[in-house]
Amino acid sequence: MSIFKQLSEINVNEHVEQKGRFKYLSWTWAVSELRKASPTATWEVIKFNGLPYCETKTGYFVEVAVTVDGITLSQIHPVLDNNNKTIPVPSAFQINTSIQRCLVKAIALHGLGLYIYAGEDLPDVEPEKTNVLSVTNGQAPKTPLAGATDNFSAEELEFLRSQANEIIAAVADNDFSTAHDVWNKLDNEEKTGAWTMIDSKTRSSFKKYQDSLKQKEAA
Repeated sequence: MSIFKQLSEINVNEHVEQKGRFKYLSWTWAVSELRKASPTATWEVIKFNGLPYCETKTGYFVEVAVTVDGITLSQIHPVLDNNNKTIPVPSAFQINTSIQRCLVKAIALHGLGLYIYAGEDLPDVEPEKTNVLSVTNGQAPKTPLAGATDNFSAEELEFLRSQANEIIAAVADNDFSTAHDVWNKLDNEEKTGAWTMIDSKTRSSFKKYQDSLKQKEAA
């Protein structure tokens, strides 16, 4: 099994931290899992004129490169606050926090937690059996993503439920194209919230459809 496949099949949901309305994967856990899978993995904070950040007219940026099995992939990340807004003049602590977030995303390029940034629910592993609650009664199913909708307003939750119901209905009618169109109109955070409102049978069918699209694109 390749390192990418090994890392991409790890369920990272229990190690996601909440910062404001946004969720981040714990960098200490990500590094630990990376080193377990590849003890020789290394990473580097890219320097700009000797500094660990790049100042531009649109804000500050950091870059981290992670090397696994001889393959180096880098990620650039803006210096943002907990609301994902640009910080005009960041402190050393804020720059360091962005470097940690950037490191996690660079590791994700090698597979660990990559599905989070695609707005998907779980990696391609056998899901646990759970007692699923109908989305039509206003409650989300008990899934590993429990709590993913905690920071949405009542209006936002109503919108997510309507989108989830549209996907459920479309999949039930084997109209995967419509379900895919509804899904693609959501941003990543909305996808995560809506996904918790969809029953496991529908999610399984829809994910198979999404996987088939990826395979066609890769062909």
